[in-house]
Amino acid sequence: MLVRTLTDPRGVPRSELAETLERSRSRWRDGTASTFVKAATAFAYLAQGDAVTSRQVLRGTQTADFFTLSALAVWHVTLSDPAGAVPLLQEAARQCQTPRAHAVVEVVSAAAQARLGRTDIAKVRLEVLATAMPASLVRFALRFVTREDFAELSACAQPASPALRSVLDAAREDVRPLHRIEALRLSGAERETIALLRAGLTNPEIARHRFVTINTVRTQLRTLFRKLGVTSRADAVARAEQLGLMDDLTSVPPSA
Repeated sequence: MLVRTLTDPRGVPRSELAETLERSRSRWRDGTASTFVKAATAFAYLAQGDAVTSRQVLRGTQTADFFTLSALAVWHVTLSDPAGAVPLLQEAARQCQTPRAHAVVEVVSAAAQARLGRTDIAKVRLEVLATAMPASLVRFALRFVTREDFAELSACAQPASPALRSVLDAAREDVRPLHRIEALRLSGAERETIALLRAGLTNPEIARHRFVTINTVRTQLRTLFRKLGVTSRADAVARAEQLGLMDDLTSVPPSA
């Protein structure tokens, strides 16, 4: 099944993904699935368009090893957050132990740089990779970027060297399971409100904390709930945590 998560991730039933995670958990004393299994299943969920479950699978991973770092980086790039992928890729590069792993990191890094507007850097990465690595490895690594990112990489690589042009031409025929997912964007006020909800503040307390009226708080909560697809305060906090929207929020002490 793990091979299928990389070759045909969209065709793997969700029940099989869940069962594979559970089997891996049962084989380890601490009850945690192996990081490779987590990375592979997270990739499959992401290819199926389920970014929330993909992030949940990776969220419980304590060890920042190559598989976890690279899977998180792919998640960030796919969800249109290339800046969030860069430090993960830098650390993953330090942990690469095989040419295949190195190729994946370099290709995803090139995609992130292209998305950040640094097309010259992206092109250099691809040219160096095409010169130093077998074409089959570069072609394999290109499966880990979205269809849209592959198109951008192909464009920014022009004019390409014969080696890189040959790889890109061949890879153009490959099935690319990932496609871009627009990341959920919250305004500054919405992010502050989420932090206050997590701290357990009531609407009047939120209004006093933010120097706005209660009606403004109610309106913002309705908008926030609609964005998150929830109907309650507790679900809003839980959903934001699932999506990784609370990772960098400042904690707010509850009111006395």
